[in-house]
Amino acid sequence: MEHCPQTQSQPGGVCCIDDTFSHKTGKHIENVEKHFDHAEGRYVLAHNLVTCQYKDRRVSYAIDFRPYYRFNEKQDKQKLKEQLSDVGRQIELFDERQRQIEKLKLLLIYELRKRRFKTKIELACELVDSTETLGIKAKTYVFDSWFLSKRLTNHIRAYGKDWISVLKSNRILLIKGQRVPLSQFIASLPKEAFKKINLKNGKCYWVFTKSVKLPKIGKVRIVISYTNQQLSGDPMTLVTNRRDWEAVKIVSTYLLRSGVDAFYRDAKQHLGLEDYQLRAMRGIRRHWYLVFLAHSFLLLNGLRSKLVKRLKSNLGTIGQSSRAMCDELTVSLIAWIYKYLQYNKLPLEVADLLTR
Repeated sequence: MEHCPQTQSQPGGVCCIDDTFSHKTGKHIENVEKHFDHAEGRYVLAHNLVTCQYKDRRVSYAIDFRPYYRFNEKQDKQKLKEQLSDVGRQIELFDERQRQIEKLKLLLIYELRKRRFKTKIELACELVDSTETLGIKAKTYVFDSWFLSKRLTNHIRAYGKDWISVLKSNRILLIKGQRVPLSQFIASLPKEAFKKINLKNGKCYWVFTKSVKLPKIGKVRIVISYTNQQLSGDPMTLVTNRRDWEAVKIVSTYLLRSGVDAFYRDAKQHLGLEDYQLRAMRGIRRHWYLVFLAHSFLLLNGLRSKLVKRLKSNLGTIGQSSRAMCDELTVSLIAWIYKYLQYNKLPLEVADLLTR
């Protein structure tokens, strides 16, 4: 992507850190676990992927990912005790030597789960390292409130990069030495404090911005924004280390993150991110990499395809690009068959070549 002029990363672009579920039904798939899905309000059986994606106003593509594995020392220890106790009671199935071997296996599995465990913040830091090693030129990282932490923000700042996140209403602000909940601070603001801003995409917001101190994070700028002049509904509060930025720049930069959801939707609906029927993690990881590669290739195809130029198609989505790629492959196949039939080959001979 960096070698193609149309997809090269730009300083004005952003690197989006987020996570998604790959829902599964098979309980015997390696590392599949129950995760709480806030969108559905329940626990789901899935793999959880933390991803980093490059996004600007032209293109959007994945940079790297890390699988997240759950581990709760208290719960997992209790589960281990129960499993060891079950093995100890299997007198008819195992002799003493076999019981010890089975117990050792359970202990090894527990220890491996414990050693491989990393929080989502740690995985996000690894993705920042990977992104910077690849030389992505984007100067800003954006992420939701789940990833807002001192460790991640400091890690980003260590590379000389900036960040923008969302601030939950229950977070505490330090204003003139006083600890004030964000929700209380918002309620204290008069309507006159909010000013209308217009973005280049035609959208407008009513915002209030102020430099404050955030415990454990430090000095930041917050932008409280509503989508209507009546200031009704719940506002969104953005927070960034760039205290010198105007509200327009902060809001417009963060809104680039909206492409993340579209990326996940395309990867699942058109490219089969959740469609693998594998049990071993090695094959599953390969599947994920191939899905993200396919997404990048489809993006490039939409920009450089000869068929697209010939038909002058406007491929606005990955779904349209997928269908265009199928059309192009069909045209190539027809041309290949026509070529061999011209060489006096019989239809059955051509069919034989295709099915070898």
